[in-house]
Amino acid sequence: MYRTTLKRFYTLIFSIVSTSFLVGLTIFVIKYVAEQRQTMFAQELLQTARTVADETSNKLQDLNTTLGEGACSEAKIQSMRQQLFTSRHVKEIAFYQSNKEVCNTSIGLLREPTELDITGTVLTADNELVLAHSVAVFENDYPVVLVKSDNFHVMLSPDEAVHLERPLFLWQWVYKDTENLIEMSGVKGLFQQLHNSPQTLDTMSVVVCENSSGFCVATADKLIKQFDRTTIAMIIAGILVAVVVFYYLAHILITHYYCHELRIKRGIKNKLFYPVFQPIIDLQSGDIVGCEVLARFKDKLGHLSPDEFIPIVFKSNLTIPFTRGIFKAAMSALVHQNGLPESFKVNFNIFPNDLTVTNYARLNENKEFFSSRFQLCFEITEDEPFKSASARAALKKIKEINVEVAIDDFGTGYSNLSQLQSIPLDYLKLDKSFCIGLEKNAFRAGLIPQIVKIADSLDVPVVAEGVETDAQRKILLREGVKFAQGFFFSRPITAPKLNSLMVAQATAN
Repeated sequence: MYRTTLKRFYTLIFSIVSTSFLVGLTIFVIKYVAEQRQTMFAQELLQTARTVADETSNKLQDLNTTLGEGACSEAKIQSMRQQLFTSRHVKEIAFYQSNKEVCNTSIGLLREPTELDITGTVLTADNELVLAHSVAVFENDYPVVLVKSDNFHVMLSPDEAVHLERPLFLWQWVYKDTENLIEMSGVKGLFQQLHNSPQTLDTMSVVVCENSSGFCVATADKLIKQFDRTTIAMIIAGILVAVVVFYYLAHILITHYYCHELRIKRGIKNKLFYPVFQPIIDLQSGDIVGCEVLARFKDKLGHLSPDEFIPIVFKSNLTIPFTRGIFKAAMSALVHQNGLPESFKVNFNIFPNDLTVTNYARLNENKEFFSSRFQLCFEITEDEPFKSASARAALKKIKEINVEVAIDDFGTGYSNLSQLQSIPLDYLKLDKSFCIGLEKNAFRAGLIPQIVKIADSLDVPVVAEGVETDAQRKILLREGVKFAQGFFFSRPITAPKLNSLMVAQATAN
């Protein structure tokens, strides 16, 4: 239950983090796309502004060169109208004498010369006066820009000059120098506002200036307004789909990470399996004479019991690296315990399918452990592979290096007396199921005397597993069982704890 809850928690956390990353990435992409759109629009608008400025300068230069001298006549007005006709952006041309407008292309010769109000004008690098104001047409004001050079000025309509597709965001086109600012077109005050206010997370603004011409373009708006409804719906749908996909992927990854088989493989590789030692007791004297090495597993996800990892180790063909790892870890821990005497029995469990000469050689790579002061014993469960010729050859090799052999969980397998006689045995270990009903005279408990007789005929002692009560101990002793182990005597303990027990036992004796 705890692991399931933890898996769901990790899955949720992974999904939240992944979705947050996706949302952040989406915002980044939206801001990037918005910035690129606004920058592209600003650059196109600046290109248009350069075109308008070039045409204006060229037109004024041509007018002053060809028509700058003399009074304003019908012929001059006609020539001015011809110049206006050939212009793309100029809307009006006016002629000046003594800084007063004398005639223009729309009215012709003025009844009274008019002096140009140059308040708020800007003098450009080309000695052109630039003035932005509005013209009333049919009771509506239209923004215009007047540009004057020598005897002529031209009138431009910035809004009409901008033939670009109108964007969804706000924008403004301005002329700017070190001291002056002329708002040419777009949303008034936007350029100044962007200079005075910082950009927020939900907005995107761009200011692009061209130093050579003095023109600047400012753009800004809420990010959500940069896209049409279809695009916004697609973004929302994409995020929702991503949430589901990330949750599904998180579930797969977390489940994969929690998979027992992978945990076990990581455990063997990273040496996360560790040994504990259950004392084996001489029932007659009550002394500890040896121990059985039991494997335990713990990683950062928690413990796995032997009932969980042993079948997986067998099924995944990891028995040899698993056994070698436990063997090496156990012997490394025991050899440093000075309280353990000579010939102290140390039992290891061996998988029946590993009983081949080749696998024996792999187990025998750490020769220093086999030559230690301990009496090693391999416990092998009776099984079909146990009866093969290869298994018997491996058992012969094991006996040649003075390692004892015990049949583990005896009474649950397939061995009969004739088969046992052909195997070089040193012990028979009773399965713990025989002790469960011992006090109630259960059927299996009644078989113990027969098993002891078989062991006596083979001249091997019996070791009982799973002893949990003193009553069980007394019955086993009465029936002739020589050794026992179980929680009644001691739970599996560490090597230092086992050493302490042996020191205390030696002192008492």
